Amino acid sequence: MKVPFPCHSYGLVGFLKELVDEQGAATVTMKYPMGVRRASKFKNILITPGVVFVSKIAPALNASPNPVPAGGGMGKTTISWNTGDESAGKVCVSANGGEEFLFAAAHRGSAAAPWIRTGRRYEFRLYNSDHTELLAKVAVNRAPQ
Repeated sequence: MKVPFPCHSYGLVGFLKELVDEQGAATVTMKYPMGVRRASKFKNILITPGVVFVSKIAPALNASPNPVPAGGGMGKTTISWNTGDESAGKVCVSANGGEEFLFAAAHRGSAAAPWIRTGRRYEFRLYNSDHTELLAKVAVNRAPQ
């Protein structure tokens, strides 16, 4: 077996190569079957002489529309989330500061919440997979009549 030249796998050059490979993760995994492909954990990488800038993808949790428009019956919003990496996440919801319930479980996705009532405040919270770290939160309410 041929051993690679040490400076291409170790030290600063090896580390930078790993960063560049991570940035191209979606392209590298494109040839694999569906479901295996993954996006990079980085938003971008800028390599300059002497300095490397890495911007990580931040966890995100959004509701649209928010506030939910007024009307008869229950209102609907769509919750979208991304943990910022490939690790699993949990989206929980609490109404008016009450008990928290599991809404969805995945590292990213979208799901409808078609039960938004006037006069209630819903707080959606994105956690890591073991529910020990709050990654993001968004409050949702319904516009008054």
